[in-house]
Amino acid sequence: MTPESTLFWRVLVLSALLKLSPSSVHYRAWTESTQHKFEDTWNEQQPVELILGKEKKEMTGLGLGLASMKSGERALLRVGWELGYGAEGSFSFPNVPPKADIVYEVELLGFDETEEGKARGDMTVEERIGAADRRKMDGNTLFKEEKLEEAMNQYEMAIAYMGDDFMFQLFGKYRDMALAVKNPCHLNMAACLIRLQRFNEAIGHCSIVCLLTFCRQLNLSNSYFKF
Repeated sequence: MTPESTLFWRVLVLSALLKLSPSSVHYRAWTESTQHKFEDTWNEQQPVELILGKEKKEMTGLGLGLASMKSGERALLRVGWELGYGAEGSFSFPNVPPKADIVYEVELLGFDETEEGKARGDMTVEERIGAADRRKMDGNTLFKEEKLEEAMNQYEMAIAYMGDDFMFQLFGKYRDMALAVKNPCHLNMAACLIRLQRFNEAIGHCSIVCLLTFCRQLNLSNSYFKF
């Protein structure tokens, strides 16, 4: 049991479905006393994966809060320092003062095993890309039905399958396969955001595609100049 003073949450958006498994989440985190924001996955345009019960020690409070949430919910969590970065805090990245109580705005995008039957980390490259592609197709169906928020949820889940750590490990045809799914997801996200008049966020997703395309072309060019 967690003392009320240590963990408090307030649901912002309700949804349905509770299942403990690897989850994809977006969150912003800031220290309660100074209001210093030290992490924002929305700003980075990249959801993160958390395996509930196996999260990092400093994210224990966040994990406990997520365990009470349902897929699609968005909530505010107040996490006491005992379940956060502790008495010493963090002096690297992220920078968090000692004994800092933390406030999270968190959105639980979904649980991987609910749809795919296995954890993301247990998938082969092909399975992971295939799972992302299925999420993309589900998003496209929702987009056609003008269900923009639900469509974006699916696109973000697809993008979460192909985070930076995963993409850095891919070369050649596997990287091309991943980009063939990842880039359309970012562009489709941008299309949804434009319709919702969230233009800065749309620009962010388009910029990611431009960067990925530029890096791919640069790698292709360098392959012709080997000494």
